[in-house]
Amino acid sequence: MGARSNKHQLVGGKQTFNSEVQVDNKLVVGQAGQNINQTSFSATNPSLSEGQNVLSITPNAHGSGIADGAISTFVNKVGGLIYTTILIDLHAGLADGGTANDIIGTDGGAANAYIANITDSVNGVPLEVQMGCLEVPTGGDPDINLVASATATDANDAAVTSGTVVLNNGDWTLGKFTEGDAGADFAGAKRYLYLTCGDTTDAAYTAGKIIIKITGALFDKAG
Repeated sequence: MGARSNKHQLVGGKQTFNSEVQVDNKLVVGQAGQNINQTSFSATNPSLSEGQNVLSITPNAHGSGIADGAISTFVNKVGGLIYTTILIDLHAGLADGGTANDIIGTDGGAANAYIANITDSVNGVPLEVQMGCLEVPTGGDPDINLVASATATDANDAAVTSGTVVLNNGDWTLGKFTEGDAGADFAGAKRYLYLTCGDTTDAAYTAGKIIIKITGALFDKAG
């Protein structure tokens, strides 16, 4: 069967146990309570050593104009695709603006109100973007859109600088789902994502949960 090694590590104050087994040039990695992934090695084809596993990637930070409690971002590589999942809790300190198409962010005109900075190195080459409603927005405007810009400093209750509308959603209802072509909308430097309001409520949100999922391909564009 081949050589076997056991490793212990401390994660979050808890001890975890990992087991590695070398089998016919293949490394089988297992951890208690998880499925085992088998990865083949190849010096000439990196997909054989990297393309068959599931990895967590540290996401790029959101802007300071979005309260930390209002957003959770996860980036995961699965084979040749990278999935970026953004969970927005509007009730955790976010508000819309006083003019249609104003930025949604921390109430009071906080600057840097972008929810994500999408880069090829972290999120992959953008292919598709999806958005869905898990709880209907109330208090602020329920018409919430996704807009891309090359500017990182735009503030709540102001317009996006040279924005490109990625998803024009209309009023959100429970279970509503939209999707679009991320490759075209995130072209060039427009990689800062903002939520904007479609109407003029100028109020803090009292409810509302939104999910955004961006699919990227694991390509080296310079290669």
